[in-house]
Amino acid sequence: MTIERDTPPLNSLYQQLILEHYKHPRNKGALEDADARAHLNNPTCGDEIWLMVKLDGDRIAAAKFVGDGCSISQASVSMMTQLLIGRTRAEAEELARRFTALMHGEKVVSLELPKVVELTVTETTPQPKGATATNQMKDATLETGLRTRVPPFIDVGEVVRINTEDGSYLSRAKG
Repeated sequence: MTIERDTPPLNSLYQQLILEHYKHPRNKGALEDADARAHLNNPTCGDEIWLMVKLDGDRIAAAKFVGDGCSISQASVSMMTQLLIGRTRAEAEELARRFTALMHGEKVVSLELPKVVELTVTETTPQPKGATATNQMKDATLETGLRTRVPPFIDVGEVVRINTEDGSYLSRAKG
């Protein structure tokens, strides 16, 4: 099956992931004892990123970044750090090769997305009486506009964990 980038459900997922990683970046901050550093700068738009990695033998033990830029650049580096941690140098180089090919218009052979995202509930209905005891679910709208069903005890403003494969509620987010 071929999935194009402009397929509506996939396009919506890209938007949700970019927004989630921009608002809640992973691995942002300096890595003082980094074994390797890269400085990336796009003078056209002003995006600037410093990527740092710590190695444990041939594996990437930690990856962090600092920088400023648009939502897409910041979300991309956030997602990239998650993909890099635990991989070997060869695996990281293959990811870089595949990403470069994608940016140059080549077909994607495979795409690895996070299985779960954390999103804030922006709209939901009040809890119906007896709903918790009967395991009823209610409609909710999330910060990305995604509509899903959540347990009756979930209120506006709460952060929930969502399955990216089908958009279903998994649990309340911790923290």
